[in-house]
Amino acid sequence: MNAVSFDIMTLLSNNTLGTIGTDLGAMAWLEGVDEQVIIIDTGSIDRDLALQSEQPTFQILARGEKNDDLKVTHDKLRAIHEFLLPLSTTVINGEDYLSFFPISIPTGVGRDKNDRAVFTANYSTFRNPL
Repeated sequence: MNAVSFDIMTLLSNNTLGTIGTDLGAMAWLEGVDEQVIIIDTGSIDRDLALQSEQPTFQILARGEKNDDLKVTHDKLRAIHEFLLPLSTTVINGEDYLSFFPISIPTGVGRDKNDRAVFTANYSTFRNPL
């Protein structure tokens, strides 16, 4: 199975919610880019090791431009959140995702050392092994 971060990054890019390598990445902030969204694999809510790859969790972080209005960054993550919620039975990079469930809503975590707003949201998903 693919890394969830890779699949979600692809899904968002394919639906014009970011451009991979420009303002959309996985597992680490893109160098030299202020406003961006990254997806991070965070494990699973299931304690059964056999099920963890089928019920993974992930975090989405959105960061804004320096000194930008917080609402701009919040709205970017909110648009992604609203896109994910109604999805069901979606194939991404050959992986069959059945649904996405929010663990948290988009929430501000403050500003980074360069005064860029950062927001986060966490999700769980179910996927079928093909």
